[in-house]
Amino acid sequence: MSNHKQARSAHECPVDLHPAAERLAGLVENLPAEALDRPTPCEQYSVAALLDHLHGSVLAFRAAAIKSPLPGGPSGDPGHLVADWRTRIPNDARTLADDWSNPAAWEGMTAAGGVDLPGDVAGIVGLDELVIHGWDLAKATGQPAGYEGPGLEEVLQLVTEFRGGGIEGLFGPEVPIPHGASVLDRVLGVSGRDPGWQPPVGAPDEGNGGALSAKVDRADEKQALIEARRAALIWQRQADAGSS
Repeated sequence: MSNHKQARSAHECPVDLHPAAERLAGLVENLPAEALDRPTPCEQYSVAALLDHLHGSVLAFRAAAIKSPLPGGPSGDPGHLVADWRTRIPNDARTLADDWSNPAAWEGMTAAGGVDLPGDVAGIVGLDELVIHGWDLAKATGQPAGYEGPGLEEVLQLVTEFRGGGIEGLFGPEVPIPHGASVLDRVLGVSGRDPGWQPPVGAPDEGNGGALSAKVDRADEKQALIEARRAALIWQRQADAGSS
């Protein structure tokens, strides 16, 4: 990390995660229980599976912030969703934002999902999880999906670098986005999401093949995380070179 970045992180945090965490918390708190089996923009996830994945991601990036990484990565298994998800996930999301409000969280190295990352990259990846999967959850459950909080430009840079690195299994095919679209829509398109996505007609309360079959292929996910680590380190080196 450059001396410039070290000096900046000693006095302030690059991005405030509280708005994204609060948005996610509200979406979960207002989610109807009957929506758990609905499909989501993530083809491999029902709403319940997405909630389990989100909770695992929140816990992983909380641990990354305090430099005490958890082993493994989030599962996305509806059978593992905690019974008190409506209160637990919002509380943990808000604590995640609190942990990343400490400038020390953005310094040095850490890890999430079994992947070593520079602290200031891990913070943006954590924000990415809150923003993009918050949108997934909102679209799947008929809630407001917009987000204009801090850090969107950084998330766009991150997903663009990951996409440019040719990472297999991390995103679906890129969705073309019209010129002049919002930053959020550009993030969605690069990450393989159609901003106009709607639940499939005729199956509003059925998961993608059923909630219990919505598990992620762990081998594919692990490989994607390895590739993401490589891309993140490249992104970090480029950012350091640009600021030196």
